[in-house]
Amino acid sequence: MNTSNPLNKSHKAGKSKAVISTIIAALVIGALASCREATPPTTEKKPAVEKNQGDLTKLQGKWTCMADWGQRWVKEINGNKETFTIFSEGEAVYSHTHTVSVSKQGPVRIYATSAGQITIGEHKGEATEPFSFIYKLNNGSLIEGLGLLDEVNHPGNESRIVTWKRPQD
Repeated sequence: MNTSNPLNKSHKAGKSKAVISTIIAALVIGALASCREATPPTTEKKPAVEKNQGDLTKLQGKWTCMADWGQRWVKEINGNKETFTIFSEGEAVYSHTHTVSVSKQGPVRIYATSAGQITIGEHKGEATEPFSFIYKLNNGSLIEGLGLLDEVNHPGNESRIVTWKRPQD
């Protein structure tokens, strides 16, 4: 059994990763700012919940991805609840649950978590900090830009792009 904390592993990313993260952050911040400037005020109010409920519906179910260091990550969204689990060598070594909400500002979609709780791992029972990230649904893939909107307090603790797929089995 792997007893090391999978969330605290550090990986050397090099300068190119830092540059890419900086460029992505600048694009996101620019997109958010341009959305505010380019969206004219309107008297017709469309409920944001309605627009966002469509994305939340599309996000429902199970998503998986393989981390660079051989771990399998699984996220399952049921209603507005998410369970995130890390598997190493076929064994669940970490898991947490939290409540999620999605929102949209112009072309930018934001996925936000509330404080949750660790359910598997050395810190089982402890609270998790809320975090948020930008995301995109693209032909059956869920693409997340982690660490661009918050201080880096999300799983993995670094800026990164994560692509999730629906499991085939």
